Amino acid sequence: MIEHPIWSFAYTKPSHAILMGTTTTVAFFSNSLLIYIVATTKADHIGAYRYLLVFFAICNITTSIGHLAFQWVHEYCCHMTSIGFYFFPKHLGSIVFGVSTSSIFCWMFIVTYYQVFLILAFHFIYRYKTVTRGFGNSFTDNWKMKHWILAAMIAYVLYIGAFVSTVAIGMAPDAQNRADVPEIVPEIIEIYGMDLTDERTGYIYLGMRRVDPVTKEMYWSAQSTIAISLCVLLFGGTGAVVVYCIVKTNAAIKSETNLLTSTTRRMQRQLFKALLVQTTIPCLFSYTPLLVILLWGGLTGIALGSFGNALFVITAIFPSVDSFFVLFFIAKFRAAVVKLFGLPARWAKSGSSVEAPRAPTTTAFTK
Repeated sequence: MIEHPIWSFAYTKPSHAILMGTTTTVAFFSNSLLIYIVATTKADHIGAYRYLLVFFAICNITTSIGHLAFQWVHEYCCHMTSIGFYFFPKHLGSIVFGVSTSSIFCWMFIVTYYQVFLILAFHFIYRYKTVTRGFGNSFTDNWKMKHWILAAMIAYVLYIGAFVSTVAIGMAPDAQNRADVPEIVPEIIEIYGMDLTDERTGYIYLGMRRVDPVTKEMYWSAQSTIAISLCVLLFGGTGAVVVYCIVKTNAAIKSETNLLTSTTRRMQRQLFKALLVQTTIPCLFSYTPLLVILLWGGLTGIALGSFGNALFVITAIFPSVDSFFVLFFIAKFRAAVVKLFGLPARWAKSGSSVEAPRAPTTTAFTK
C-alpha cells in the first residue's frame, strides 16, 4: 500500500473536502459582506470604483464555487511530473459529442479562475485613469462609462476565449498520450486509483518534453511548448498591465503637474497603497503556485508528484480573503462593518485607511 506524503490532505478525504468547503464558505461570507457594505454605505469619494469592487467580489464568489465543484464534487487532482503535469478527476465522466464531461467542467473552471487576473488588472487601470484625469493625451481621455463597459466586455471575451481555446486544443490528450500514461506516470493509478487510458476520464496534460514511441528518445513537444507559451503570455499580460499602471500611477501621484488638491492626492495615494497590499494576495496565492505548476516540470526536469495538489489548493485562498483587505483599508467601509457586528468603536479608527476628501471627485468612469 502506497504511503501518502504530508500534503496528501490536498487530495484525500475528508480533509480536502473540509478545506474546500471552508474556503468557499469564507469567500461567500467575505465577498457578500463587501457587496452589502458597498450597497448600503455612502462613500462618494469612491465613485464608480464601487461597481468594480462589486464585480470583483462576484468574480471571487464564482471562482470559489468553481474550486468547490472541482475539488469536492469531481475531486480533481494535479500531479506534477518531470516533463509537465496532469490535471484530472478522480471520477469517470461521460462522453458528450465525443468530449468527456470532465474536460468540459475543466474548461468551465478556467473561465471562473482566470477572470480574476483580468479584473485585477482593470482595478489598476481604473486607479491610473482616475489619478491622471485632466492631463495627458490618451485616446481614452474622452471615453464615457459605456465605452469602458464595452471595452471591458470585449477584453473579457477575448481573454477568457484565448485561455479556453489554448487549453482545449494545446493541452488535450491524444490516443498516444493516453496509451503512454501507464509507462510515463505509473504512480497515478497507485496514488489516485485513476486509469487515464479510459476515454471517459477527461484531463489536461502538459508535456513540454515527450518520449518518442519508436526511438524512445526525449524531444520537445511543439504543441505543449506553444500552449504553455500562450498561457504564460496571457497570464503575464495582465501582470504587465498591473506593473505598468503601478509605475505610472505612482509617478502621477507624485507629479507636481497633476492638479490634485492635497486632500485628493492623499486619498489617491492611500487608495493606491491599499490596492498594492490587496495585490500581494493573488501574487502569493495565485500567480506563484500557478506558475510553478505550469513551468516547473518542463523547465527543471524535476517531478514534484502529488505536491501539485497542495499548490492547486493554495490558489483557493485568494478569493476567500481578498475582500477583507478592501473592507479594512476603506475607512467608511471598516466603520460600517464595526457598526454592523457591534465591534469595539476603536477598531474603526485603527490602521491606515482611505478617508474621503472634502469634495467628491469625478473620473472618466463616471461621465
